[in-house]
Amino acid sequence: MLKKLLSLSACTLMLGGCYYLGETLDTSKLKEVKPKNEVVQHAPLTYEAPSVPAGLEAVPFTVNLPVDLPFEAVPFQRPIIYDLTREGKEVKMSVSTFSRNKEDQVRLEVIACNREEEFEKQKTNKVTLIDGTVAYYQKDRILFEKDGIFYEVIYTNHQLSRNEHQAEIVKIASQML
Repeated sequence: MLKKLLSLSACTLMLGGCYYLGETLDTSKLKEVKPKNEVVQHAPLTYEAPSVPAGLEAVPFTVNLPVDLPFEAVPFQRPIIYDLTREGKEVKMSVSTFSRNKEDQVRLEVIACNREEEFEKQKTNKVTLIDGTVAYYQKDRILFEKDGIFYEVIYTNHQLSRNEHQAEIVKIASQML
């Protein structure tokens, strides 16, 4: 127990945002976003977190956000969290940032989900992250799975060549392991 407590304390001090949480989504600090249209009975519930730390604490899995970005970024924006089954067990979180200079049109979005979602692997390039994790790169995104959490990193930077973009997005994703 002491070892887990020390690990939790060390983890919460990390700048990148590493948190250990319970088994279900904690909505106590989240604001439910009501859909503008009629609600479908089985549609995911959508929440907005008041801050990045509150969002990271709310989800039932650990997310390490990248810290060393290859562009001058504004702080990560408040996460949007989706309760996919309305039971708090299958959850998707999206958090994004963009370049301070709006003219650059550089954007980064990190999506983490504790449920596998379908994507077309045949249109992707297989790449390897820093710890040997296999990832799939396609145009402006990279997808990978680590410890049962499925990640999608979307990085838009039209100023880079394809090879430069792939190298940068691999470095960004590798920070999340």
